[in-house]
Amino acid sequence: MYLPGLPHVTDDACYRAMDQLIEVEPALTRGVYGQIADLLNLEVDLLFFDTTSTYFELDEADEPLWRDQQGRVVADDDPAAARQTGFRTHGKSKDSRDDLPQVVVGMAVTRTGIPVRVWCWPGNTGDSALIRQVKTDMREWSLARVVWVADRGFASAENRRFLQQGGGHYILGEKLRAGTSEADAALARQGRYASVAENLQVKEVNIDADDRFVICYNSEAADRDAAVRNG
Repeated sequence: MYLPGLPHVTDDACYRAMDQLIEVEPALTRGVYGQIADLLNLEVDLLFFDTTSTYFELDEADEPLWRDQQGRVVADDDPAAARQTGFRTHGKSKDSRDDLPQVVVGMAVTRTGIPVRVWCWPGNTGDSALIRQVKTDMREWSLARVVWVADRGFASAENRRFLQQGGGHYILGEKLRAGTSEADAALARQGRYASVAENLQVKEVNIDADDRFVICYNSEAADRDAAVRNG
């Protein structure tokens, strides 16, 4: 590592600096975003959000501590205390390494893939509710109207209602054969598909005043899924 004006720097000094950066992370990330948004003229009308997990080659998970709903450490008598868990702890690994402690990482990016903000949670944190925290955190950034885009891991009714608050909008992926009442209602509606690509047809279905489905049919994927089921 090279820092102008310093004859040398140690690993320990870098780690201590990172601890200080974590303490000011909310203000720091907002400041970095402001600089990059002006420099690159970023468009944030669409924000894509997803999570992953990353594991550590450790024999033991971190010591359990009291944390709030956002995973931040709090005192055991704090009204916000929600659960006891370590930060690097065991959870459902997306790398198929449930035997090792991990953390959950989330990222919001623009339509062109430019990162806007990154989050990190204890390794046993479930995906579904995280997008509600993410939207709340981003509300303080005074962005223009944003459409949140996420995959089916976040497609609960509670999340949809939350993302609509304040005139918000969302696009959430969902398996139509997942067995939800909304998906079943969308599949039951009649209507013609429109071809938008060689192997992709879509049709729009309005379920009610709040929910609209865009049903996508990919013939190649359908054949592949059928072969898997029959195989």
